Amino acid sequence: MKIRRVVLKLLSAISLLGLASNATAVTNYWVNSATGNWNEPTNWLSGAIPGASDDARINNGGTALIDDAQTVNTGFAVMADTNGTSGRLQMTGGRLVSNFDIRIGGNAATGGGNGVFDQSGGVVFMNGGNLNVGFGTTAIGTYNLSGGTLWFGDTAFVPPDLADDNIILPRHAFQRRNQIWVRAIQIGQIKNSYAAIVCALN
Repeated sequence: MKIRRVVLKLLSAISLLGLASNATAVTNYWVNSATGNWNEPTNWLSGAIPGASDDARINNGGTALIDDAQTVNTGFAVMADTNGTSGRLQMTGGRLVSNFDIRIGGNAATGGGNGVFDQSGGVVFMNGGNLNVGFGTTAIGTYNLSGGTLWFGDTAFVPPDLADDNIILPRHAFQRRNQIWVRAIQIGQIKNSYAAIVCALN
C-alpha cells in the first residue's frame, strides 16, 4: 500500500511537471509592422521575447531584425504562417538558435503565406527540427543566404551542391535527415552567395 502511494505521488508529480512545461511554451506574434529588433519585448504581442521553447511568428508584414548585438534562442521561428500573410526575418549579425523548426512561408501542410529570411551575417544554428522553405499548399518561401553561417547540429547528409556559390535549389529538392526541406507542392528556394553552410556529423 505504501509503495502504491509513493508511485501515485510520483506519477502525479511527473504529470504536473508536464503540464507546467506545456504551459510555458507559447505562440508569440510579432506586432511591429515596420522593422525592429527581435530582442525588443514591445515588438511581441505578449510583451516578452520568445523563449527557447516558444513559437515565434512574424505574419503582419513586418520585419524582425537580428544584428550583432543580439543572441536569439527560440523554439520555432515562423514567417508568414497562414494564407494571405507575409513576414520577414532579417539577420545581419548575432546568433539565432532554433530548437525546433525554422519555417519560411507556411506552418502546416495546407495554407501558408509569403515568408522571407534574409541572412547577410551572423550564425544560424539548427539545434533541432527542420529548415522548411515553403511549407503549405499556398506558401511561398525564400531564404536569401548572402553572408554568415548556417550550421546544422544534427545531420548526416547535405547535398554537395549546397556548398556552391549562387545556388538555387528547385522546389522539388529536399534533404531528408532532419534539416533542409524545400517543399514540393509550393514555391520555395534557397539562394546562397558567399556564405558557409556547415554540417556537424554525429
